[in-house]
Amino acid sequence: MNRKSSAPQDKQKRGKAAEVVEEDPLPDNGNDTFNSADGKYEGEWKKFEGTIKRHGLGKFTTEQFTYEGEFSEDLFNGKGVLQYQDGSYYKGEFRNGKICGQGEMLFPNGSRYDGQWYDGRMHGIGTFYTKNNQQWSGYWCHGMSTCPIFPQIIPKLNEEEEEEEEAYQ
Repeated sequence: MNRKSSAPQDKQKRGKAAEVVEEDPLPDNGNDTFNSADGKYEGEWKKFEGTIKRHGLGKFTTEQFTYEGEFSEDLFNGKGVLQYQDGSYYKGEFRNGKICGQGEMLFPNGSRYDGQWYDGRMHGIGTFYTKNNQQWSGYWCHGMSTCPIFPQIIPKLNEEEEEEEEAYQ
């Protein structure tokens, strides 16, 4: 949105007024496309304390992933789909920019998990399926479970934890 106005110019040189274009301030919200160093955003936005943020429904595309869904103050928040370049994806709920709530993840190797998530990890009741359709349902805690078909990486213990483990045995 532009406003036109006339501003006097040096009358001795031209003898007429020049046209000056003034920019109107942006509204408090809208729907548009933005390019940034992080990626491309297409969708709803809103001003928060003078700063424009992704807010509402939108699509954000980077070199690593595409997210399409709900945003709240620049964070994934609500329902959405996070599609990675390797073909894997997460479809479900997000909270404060993290995978959180009910959702399904398809992993690059073809296996998938459908269930509860917290802080980006499988957490709560869920079902894990291998690419050969074997399945196991049960409880997950911070990404770990007793699932015999899920490849789990056990974190390495530090020296203090190793000593506690040896004393316990």
